[in-house]
Amino acid sequence: MRIVSIEPLQCSNGWSPWTFVRVETDTGLVGYGECSDWQMPRALAAGVHDLATEIMGKDPRQVVALTNDMAFRMRQNIGGVARKSLAGIEAALWDIKGQALGVSITELLGGPTRDQIRLYWSHCGSYRLAHQKVLGTPPINTWDDFADLGREVVASGYTALKTNPLCPAEAGHFARPTDGNLERGDLAMIVRQIETMREAVGSDIDICLDLNFRYRPSAVIQIADALAPYELFWIEYDSYDPEALAHVRRSMRTPLCSAENLTAVHDYARFFQAGAMDVAMIDVAWNGIAQSLHIAEMAAAHEVYVAPHNYYSHVSTFMCAHVAASVSNLRIMETDVDSAPWRDDLVSVSPTVDHGWMQTPTTPGLGTALNEDVVAAHPAPLG
Repeated sequence: MRIVSIEPLQCSNGWSPWTFVRVETDTGLVGYGECSDWQMPRALAAGVHDLATEIMGKDPRQVVALTNDMAFRMRQNIGGVARKSLAGIEAALWDIKGQALGVSITELLGGPTRDQIRLYWSHCGSYRLAHQKVLGTPPINTWDDFADLGREVVASGYTALKTNPLCPAEAGHFARPTDGNLERGDLAMIVRQIETMREAVGSDIDICLDLNFRYRPSAVIQIADALAPYELFWIEYDSYDPEALAHVRRSMRTPLCSAENLTAVHDYARFFQAGAMDVAMIDVAWNGIAQSLHIAEMAAAHEVYVAPHNYYSHVSTFMCAHVAASVSNLRIMETDVDSAPWRDDLVSVSPTVDHGWMQTPTTPGLGTALNEDVVAAHPAPLG
């Protein structure tokens, strides 16, 4: 079996681009992966083309060897967009190998540690506030609207959600670039947001707050102190300084989740050694399936949970599910419910989700295939 074609495929969900990789063999088997990055889709596509030349004509079942070949090719561009392009190709290779052997990627990775995976509804309110017209979802103009969304989460069966700092009717209020300051009025607004959500969902639903890179460490600690009464599942905060992040973790009672932005095992190692987080967010679509497992094993050695970072399409959801089902230290897995009204049409098989739990994929390879007609019907405006 030989690789005869490797190409990036891109589409728009209406407000951001998704990037996929299609690998075809001389036997007719086709594998798919995802490596979406909203900010640099053109660079991703170019990276796929550049790395493809390294493994064209080779046996796709030699996944680790081919991944190492591509990694050596990008040795002077380690991490970043190049790593993401590699991750998309690698996922497609795993898909082909699983199909060829008639087993799931989870089985290739050693078999499942669980039959179902707990999910949380991510960007709860964030997408609806910013892209309500595209999504066709109810508007969020008042705190009552926000409470209604919380009740919708409960009715849907999800047992956990994640939101970002939001201001009803003002999508850009917290989205603007800042100097990391936390203004008094903004702190009061964040507290009201979490208070509103807690009252709407009750005490049995877990709530996460994602602060991303928005604030300086002292501000994150201040927010955590103010939100302590609401017993958050975690506060998510990102920093490229492991010591600064460790200081934040030591200074708050709420668990700290971080590292979604890292794309290399050695980067994660520095943060684990510093004791910088309680939960390591691993982006499978950026790190690749094999490297994600290595990161998870390293996290387990430091008594740290892992949670797949997954704010993309269902292709990524299946990729993440195979990793989540294979590790021993999974905390929970992310999924975007509001990413696009037609997101289920993008794949041949949608994730099986019941009361916020996804069934571990068991069919050969990835467990789903990209619907290329749907991709073509939603072209990405890349210029």
